[in-house]
Amino acid sequence: MVVGHGEATDSALVDSLLADRSLARIHDVGTAVRARRVAPLIEAGAAIVIAVPPRAEPLARMRSALDWLVGTYGRGVLSRTVVSISHQIPHRLVDLTPIREALTPLTAGFVEVPFDASLARPGTVDHRHLSVESIDAWTDVLDALGRIEAGHHDTVHRSGTEELA
Repeated sequence: MVVGHGEATDSALVDSLLADRSLARIHDVGTAVRARRVAPLIEAGAAIVIAVPPRAEPLARMRSALDWLVGTYGRGVLSRTVVSISHQIPHRLVDLTPIREALTPLTAGFVEVPFDASLARPGTVDHRHLSVESIDAWTDVLDALGRIEAGHHDTVHRSGTEELA
């Protein structure tokens, strides 16, 4: 589920319905980790995806959000978190190596989605026009989420004050 701008109970209700049906509880929160509507999802142990473009300002906001997430819920919450860096232009503006190296051992997944001209066009995305590299990247996201849903995570929520490296 992509978590939009609805009320806090909307996302919690959807998460509850998914859990009741034994369906994957995966929520794309963008970088709105601190939003009121996201707290019930994190507290319920759902997997979250943080999607961010590879530009300095959004990456700084993501780091701040991850620090808050760890400080509020403990480092274990990162084992249910997938970070997706979605390239929106053909050339790279930021070296993601240090970010990847810091987050890969802590998160359920760190995936770079390469620039894909078919995703850059306005309108509906036609999966038949996606590049192989984009499909591979989104498959990596799904694999990380599958590992979370398969139970390879800590469901105990702890408060902590750890900071990211």
